[in-house]
Amino acid sequence: MFKFIDAMNSNYETCFPMLEYSSYRISPPIYSNYSMIAEDIAAYVRSAHYENIRSANAVYAYKLAFCTVVDSGVILTRDNYVISETVHGIPNLALKEQYQNKLDSAVGNSHSTRESPLILVSKIGYKNYGHWLVEMLPKVYLAESFFNGKAKYALIELDGGMKEVVLTTLKMLGVNENRVIFFHTPACFTNLIYISPVSHHPIKTHPFIAEFFRGFKSRLMVGKKYANLVKNKVDEKIFVIRGRGSNRQLENESVIAEFLSSRGFRIVSPGDLTLLEQVVLFGSAKVVVGVSGAGMTNIVFCKPQTNVIFLVPSSMPNLFFHNLANAFLLNYIECRSTESKSMYADFNIDLEHFSSLFETLL
Repeated sequence: MFKFIDAMNSNYETCFPMLEYSSYRISPPIYSNYSMIAEDIAAYVRSAHYENIRSANAVYAYKLAFCTVVDSGVILTRDNYVISETVHGIPNLALKEQYQNKLDSAVGNSHSTRESPLILVSKIGYKNYGHWLVEMLPKVYLAESFFNGKAKYALIELDGGMKEVVLTTLKMLGVNENRVIFFHTPACFTNLIYISPVSHHPIKTHPFIAEFFRGFKSRLMVGKKYANLVKNKVDEKIFVIRGRGSNRQLENESVIAEFLSSRGFRIVSPGDLTLLEQVVLFGSAKVVVGVSGAGMTNIVFCKPQTNVIFLVPSSMPNLFFHNLANAFLLNYIECRSTESKSMYADFNIDLEHFSSLFETLL
């Protein structure tokens, strides 16, 4: 049976400090209909939202020997410990005995690199655009600086559009595809570097994230493609819809879309746009409305003081996006749904209430 252990207390070979501890101020969100939040969720968010000063942990890189990576980037050490930071968010942790079979089958799938540090950059939600952008990419930036651009990166295999996003964003940081190793789980690693969380989803967002994205955005804002996209660009009001097949669908999306369209909003699906198009679109927006989801992570490209209005199921904490908006100095407003079964369930936004909110705030 496996036991859990923090990376700091594990049997690591070497530990490198990468980012210092920090504290930051956080402003409470604007709720349009706080009474709609499920009571257990309300109690949870109250304690988080109204903590004026919040701490962000220091970030370390740990060199681990003879470890195994299983589903979603969970790390199992050679002495039968699970690195606790890597299982944050996985449901049914009581079923951790399932990992024993993973260990046994990992033996024939080994990876090692002697000439370069090999860094794991996969975690819970690694197939999600938002998690990659905010939680993984900043780690790569830190590693590139610390290891002088000589590191290699281990990622659990991806396919389709997400793989393209990963490779494109890595290239923007100077990491070419020959420094990326895609692997299938479970897999054994002779030596592996694990970087502790930069953001502790969903409660904490290190202030470094805002600094990172200012630099990342500047890397994208060059060249003819960018110049052509911003030519004659005017500030827009946008309504961000979720891709079909995603959970948490807005059931009366067409009603909300019609209401917003009549008031000059452009309806956009980020998944249909290139990364550069998304950067330009959100960077020129003066108001952004959308359902909590990966596409709304693009608010990191918005200008300070942009109004961002999140449509949220009544049973969803949504702390992540509030923290993100706070880090980027955005005006965060939250509109809750009528009763929803879970944070992943489809939901409805009351049009009468939404229109009242819209007219009052905007």
